[in-house]
Amino acid sequence: MLRGIWYILLVCLSSCSTPDSTKSISTASTPDTFFVSVDPSWEGLLSNWASTYNALNTYQYIQVRVLPEKEVAQQFFSNSIPVAFLSRGLSIEEQNYLVSKKRFIDRDTVAYDAIACIVPLSFPDSMLRLEDVQSLFQTGKWKSKEYSLVFNSNGGAVPYYLETFLGKPSSSSHLYAVGSDEQIIEKVKNSTATIGFISSYKLSDAQNPKHRALAQGIKVLGLWNNEKKQAIWPVQEHIYTQWYPLVRPLVFLNYDRKEGIGTSFISFIREERGQRIVLKAGLLPHEMPARIVSIQ
Repeated sequence: MLRGIWYILLVCLSSCSTPDSTKSISTASTPDTFFVSVDPSWEGLLSNWASTYNALNTYQYIQVRVLPEKEVAQQFFSNSIPVAFLSRGLSIEEQNYLVSKKRFIDRDTVAYDAIACIVPLSFPDSMLRLEDVQSLFQTGKWKSKEYSLVFNSNGGAVPYYLETFLGKPSSSSHLYAVGSDEQIIEKVKNSTATIGFISSYKLSDAQNPKHRALAQGIKVLGLWNNEKKQAIWPVQEHIYTQWYPLVRPLVFLNYDRKEGIGTSFISFIREERGQRIVLKAGLLPHEMPARIVSIQ
């Protein structure tokens, strides 16, 4: 009799627990999303860093925001974002602001690119002196012909860099913003009177079929190096030797806490895996990754 009662109780308990037992218990966790901001000319490199980091960190997710560099700086200094990437160092005004607010940030250079001057195949020269590029930037004229100089319209910092390095033109009538770097390349391909200035990142990886396709139908101008008595191009080797003059740093600004996702991401970029991504992209790492050689 008692055995029968126990059997009934077990059946009841089992049937009562059936609905709960059929529910799947999810152990998945939504990763914490962390936003970093950069201007369009560095989007490709930052996206490569972020995708690799995200694959290695299940519970952390880096989302790259692409903004005009001016907005990137404004957001960082207004405390809207804790991590930003700029193509320059801090101005005196920005440094004084940080001191006045007692904000102590981590900042360093993590990579370098070059500014490439691209021209149509009909352009009469394959290399120019730096003073020729300066004259072209100032006036839009070369050998009695007028050219339109085009830049990224999405807020890339290339014009700011050139103004700093070559001087601000008295007139901007020959300067135009036309879209992305890819659109600049297409514009140059299809016009005999257009010259573009873009990051070397778009053309630097000879193993990348997309980069090879972009380079077809245009010329990348070399710049004459008086010391070396030869033309120098915006390639990794000449960025490293500093023979090519139009080189920019990529600088991070980090105000994240020491244990934060932003700080972890910066550490990844600074370390060997992150710097190898720079090297593979045809740019110059700030820290050259070690090369391991096996000796038999």
